[in-house]
Amino acid sequence: EPPFRTFTDLQDSTWFADACGTLVEAIRLSVPSLGIGANEIHGGWRLVPRAPFAPHGMATGDVMDLELFFHDTLPGGAGFAIQMAQASGSWNFLDAVEARLDCPVGCESSCARCLRVPDNQPVHDQLDRFLALNLLAYARTKATPTLEPAAELQIANFLSEELSRRTPSTITFTKLANGLTQFTNGSKSHDVSIQTVLAENRIASKPDENITDYDFKTNLATIIKNLYKNLR
Repeated sequence: EPPFRTFTDLQDSTWFADACGTLVEAIRLSVPSLGIGANEIHGGWRLVPRAPFAPHGMATGDVMDLELFFHDTLPGGAGFAIQMAQASGSWNFLDAVEARLDCPVGCESSCARCLRVPDNQPVHDQLDRFLALNLLAYARTKATPTLEPAAELQIANFLSEELSRRTPSTITFTKLANGLTQFTNGSKSHDVSIQTVLAENRIASKPDENITDYDFKTNLATIIKNLYKNLR
């Protein structure tokens, strides 16, 4: 597949680790659809170079493949991982994984109704079903994830209202033809890109700042501080 380039380096990104870890858990928790107990399987993920290695151990290209791996928890193995591997590419199983990520109560990231179980308690705070859903959708369809216009508008509205509370004037925003969102305070303006963190950066115009849905959820105070500094 062609390389998938995002705003940040994947290998060092907390959001990418959360997305991969959540997808691993969703797959593990979906194996009962194959007649396997979820506690019979453990898994993980890693990025591996697609290109052959050069003589001195350096990758000859910067394209990395995401590899998810699973193993039996029983010492010596019980054959469950092999059974799982044989079914893992089927659309029925992937549908089960997607259903696991589609929380019945519509939680914000994860809850006991979808992903949180006692044996993954140490990573409850890192489980984000939306990141995993985007990653799974890309793996299944190769369609680049995008932020829904309604979600983008919701983020812009919230930021505008929060900034207006901090200034004597009203902060407004406009969606520009080049895909950026322009926040304005009188004669001052600040152009930002609001996208999902898994989106490939295809906006030709260079924004003053990139804001992702993941940043909005995890680093809102810093976003508001930066916007305020540039618009006051």
